Amino acid sequence: MLLGRRFLAAAQAGLVLTGAAPAFAGDVPFGPDSDILGIRLSMSRDEARKLIAQNYPGAPISDFNGALRSGDFQKVVPIAFIADLTSKAVQSANQQKNAQLQADERARAAVGLGGPVIGQPGDFGADRIKVLFDPNDGTTDIIGVSRYTAYPPGHQPVTATLLAALKAKYGEPVRSEGNFPYEMNYTWMQPDAWKRTKNLFPGCFHDGGVQTLWDDAYGAGVYTERGEEEFTNDGFLQGVNFTSSGNLNYFARCGVVLQVNLRFVKQGDYVGEMRASLLNLSQAHTELKAYGAAFWKAADEARAKQLNTDAANKPKL
Repeated sequence: MLLGRRFLAAAQAGLVLTGAAPAFAGDVPFGPDSDILGIRLSMSRDEARKLIAQNYPGAPISDFNGALRSGDFQKVVPIAFIADLTSKAVQSANQQKNAQLQADERARAAVGLGGPVIGQPGDFGADRIKVLFDPNDGTTDIIGVSRYTAYPPGHQPVTATLLAALKAKYGEPVRSEGNFPYEMNYTWMQPDAWKRTKNLFPGCFHDGGVQTLWDDAYGAGVYTERGEEEFTNDGFLQGVNFTSSGNLNYFARCGVVLQVNLRFVKQGDYVGEMRASLLNLSQAHTELKAYGAAFWKAADEARAKQLNTDAANKPKL
């Protein structure tokens, strides 16, 4: 793996590189009780909403459903909510930056240059958290928590400081890979689960490939509510289809997994964006597989009932 000219600095910062033996911090064990912003996988959906309301008064929360359809049979179920935690100050700065970009675009058009003026990474700030829950009982079990943070100018954390904070909270990651100083992925798992799954392909982590349960969790970075709704529903549909087909059976062995994706700015010295996703992949696999089996059974029964009804309408010959 090529990390570029900052390989030495990364190693000195304590990063665990792919293929290296993971070091587990005995006093900071990663496990089922780990959290993102205080939201644990053992909480109910209502407890998570209450915690967000207490810590971020007035933060808007949007609910999202998952819809499965087979012929004329359809079932819609609550599957997630997203809370926008972006501060008023950051929202105001975003508006000012957007107004400046629009003014720049008009100025370019006035002299015949044309074309859109597009903001650069780090121009805008955002902070959103997404909570995924069991579709078989949407009021109780949380199966995933994901947070997307775009750090605004002047508030981008130093890379070494953020990594130290992550390891202080979760311990050492079991896997690290990427292309520093551009982007890195860090994965935390329980030691026993890591040992029995580290040689699985494609593995218990998001690698940019077809990882449908992970893809759904990574959606909190989508900027429009409509786009987020489509992203969340598509992830849910694919998750149900893949678990029903058996393509994600290895997820049953993964347990609880945390993956943090960092995108760097300023030659890797600072972090511009962070995506952190905490999932109980084993539970998610079990619940989505059960939901899919129940849905297809109900769809088959509805189709058979309709067929029986329609069979009574004999055509005239």
